[in-house]
Amino acid sequence: GSASEPAICLICDTRRLWCCETARAQALKEAASATMPPALTPSLQPDVLFINRNWTDCAFWHNLLGSLFGKHTENRTLGEEASRLAMRNMGWLANQPDWLKEELLACSRLRQFSRGQYAYHFEDGPGGMYGVANGSFGVLVPSGGEMIMCHVMGPGAWFGWGPILTGGQRSLSFRAVEESRALYVSLSDLGTIGARNPDLYRLLGALGEASMNAMTARAVGDLLIPSCERRIAAVLARLGSEATGKPPATLRLAQSVLGQMSNASRVRVNRALREFESAGWVSVRYQSIRVTDVASLEAFARREA
Repeated sequence: GSASEPAICLICDTRRLWCCETARAQALKEAASATMPPALTPSLQPDVLFINRNWTDCAFWHNLLGSLFGKHTENRTLGEEASRLAMRNMGWLANQPDWLKEELLACSRLRQFSRGQYAYHFEDGPGGMYGVANGSFGVLVPSGGEMIMCHVMGPGAWFGWGPILTGGQRSLSFRAVEESRALYVSLSDLGTIGARNPDLYRLLGALGEASMNAMTARAVGDLLIPSCERRIAAVLARLGSEATGKPPATLRLAQSVLGQMSNASRVRVNRALREFESAGWVSVRYQSIRVTDVASLEAFARREA
């Protein structure tokens, strides 16, 4: 951008992005609005132009940007900065003091994970923490000599903070359930931030309490539901409500994994999903489940037997 006008980032689900000045971003929004369906029109915010993730035609954006602004720039640095801008307004960090936002994001580095790749393993030593920029990560707990997925975290979630507070080994594993990106803040950088402002540890403690409520209290509560079908509905409602903050949410889960999370056989999971799909609560695809009605799933899960 110019000296008189701040630069603005254009984000398409944090994967395809460009930089331009605010006035040019407004021109892009107007040009796109004339071409795209109203539901997919980009939204312009003070620092970021967000493109609806359902409209990911790269050729369309390449041609439109070229016609409006000429040659555009796309590189890792922009991807990292755009992820930082997006993370400021998502999840836990959105509700934190400005000093913490600035400190964490300034030293963060963007890391990419392929499906099935681990960020941390059970009993790993202390390390830094991650903030999910896009995609999702499964939380795995030890059970019966194997690691079982108990929860899935989507964009805006932060994990890896446990050993920062305890200094001990990791009690959980974290694995990407789809191609994902996360901002990483190293242990040494966290130590530097904490030395400057010890309130960091209180805020991380509060994050830990909130996260464990979702990953343990709610997961255990779901498993205590006696009805198999209602357990499955409870897990889907929990993951669907936390994946994006509002439905619909697409969960990149195989039915076998959903069965593990709800302590149900694959046959029971398949039967329940067919019933939920008929009711309009979910839409089932290969290796994914789209949750469209969290409220109905929750009501079904909590009703008396």
